[in-house]
Amino acid sequence: MKIINKKLKKNALILDKLISHDITTVKIDLLRSEGFDFVFFTHEHTVPAGEKYKCCYNYGYHHIDHDDILLICLGEAEYPITLLKPL
Repeated sequence: MKIINKKLKKNALILDKLISHDITTVKIDLLRSEGFDFVFFTHEHTVPAGEKYKCCYNYGYHHIDHDDILLICLGEAEYPITLLKPL
């Protein structure tokens, strides 16, 4: 269980870092190079337009195409990022 939680935290922190720098679209290779693991996510979230986002706590990602990922922040109420640090 600790290994899974560590991977989820790492994924969330990677997304947090990108979103906090106003980066909302990234290449899949960039996420992988940062250590993002696409196997681990906390839940799925469907936006009103119908797209499904895989989420790591407050942060979601959606494959736009084969190479590009769209990032969103779902808000801070449920999982404040301060609870995730340190790894």
